[in-house]
Amino acid sequence: VFLKLLRFLIAGLLCVLVPYVVRHHFERLMRWLIKMLTRRKEQKEEEPVPDEQEKLLLEPGLKLSAADLAGLDLVELFASFSQLMEERGHPRNDPETAAEYFERLCLSLNVRPAQGRHAARLLEAELYGQKAHTPADLESFVTTLRQLLTKVTGP
Repeated sequence: VFLKLLRFLIAGLLCVLVPYVVRHHFERLMRWLIKMLTRRKEQKEEEPVPDEQEKLLLEPGLKLSAADLAGLDLVELFASFSQLMEERGHPRNDPETAAEYFERLCLSLNVRPAQGRHAARLLEAELYGQKAHTPADLESFVTTLRQLLTKVTGP
């Protein structure tokens, strides 16, 4: 008798709580459900083919001409770099600026912090519309990104 009463109380409590949670937390539940479904789908997909920005970063021996450097979009290149670093276990934290991210990476990967600061200044100048970069600055930016990626991937 006691077990039947306990089951009845639990069933009644669930009948009240489940609609309450669904009603008041519907958006959060839907985001969670979508995230779970897309995560499974992403796991089944094959390895994506790297885009041009990623190819630029992944080929360390690639020399850039002045025309290549002039057409370089630092913001897209940094986005590709961030994605590659995240795949290799060094994600960018949410409140972290590009300068803080470079500083943290340079310290953890034993790269000169001055290189990271210089790369961050170039990126911030690009973001805020001060596009007065020399080809040497752009080459330095790409070199810094490649060095950091090389340190993560190994020789």
